Amino acid sequence: MSTISPAVEDKQYLINKLTAQIERLGNKNERRLTKIVKINEKLNDKRESISNSEDSVNVLSKKVTEKNQRDKELFEKGLERRNNRLSRSEKRLADLTARVENYRISIQEWTNKKIESNRLRAEKRATAVKSVTRDSILEYIEKKEMYISILEKRNSQADALTIEKQNLITKLKEEIEVLKNKPKTKIKLVKQETEPVTETNCEPEVQEETELEPEPEIEDVIEENSEIAETQAIAEEEKIEEIISTIEQTKKQYFKPLQNLRNKANKK
Repeated sequence: MSTISPAVEDKQYLINKLTAQIERLGNKNERRLTKIVKINEKLNDKRESISNSEDSVNVLSKKVTEKNQRDKELFEKGLERRNNRLSRSEKRLADLTARVENYRISIQEWTNKKIESNRLRAEKRATAVKSVTRDSILEYIEKKEMYISILEKRNSQADALTIEKQNLITKLKEEIEVLKNKPKTKIKLVKQETEPVTETNCEPEVQEETELEPEPEIEDVIEENSEIAETQAIAEEEKIEEIISTIEQTKKQYFKPLQNLRNKANKK
């Protein structure tokens, strides 16, 4: 059996030791390379993430810009619509004010015409009633006088008259005097129960029952119609005042906020 010299053993030991060191360094370098590869992969991922983030930021910035532009356009359109509504409202208010003024003038003219028409109609009606009443009274007086003349003629031709006929003549004369003194009182003609009077038979004339209304006063009728027309005019004036008050309240409630909004928009 051969023996190995110490020098050879030392060399073999060194070789084995170096080989072991080389293997350890190789393993260590491999691990370092693996770490470097992983680090590079992470760096690539981060670069990609940063690139994606930049793209996202750009997209988001673009969206924000577009949204701001849309909001600005919508605000301008809304402001324009509000201004248009305000202009239309002011125009309607002016038209309504003009219509109310025309309505007030027309009501005043109508009231004046109505008062004048009522006054003229009252005067005409009172004059007509007065004329009819006087004509009726004159006709009644004429008939009574004719009847009295017939009775007196019969009294002159007859030898004697009864006390009743004498009283009738006296009563008729008293009624005639009353009618002449007071033409506006009611007259009620009493139907006579005796036979009609003529020149041949000398009997009393039959009278039908009629009633004459008292003559109305022209001043009272005119005053009553004037009061009615004045009451109507006052009611119309109150109605106009109420319309104007409603318009003012509407103006304060709706138009003033719109004006404030317009002023704010102009300041911007």
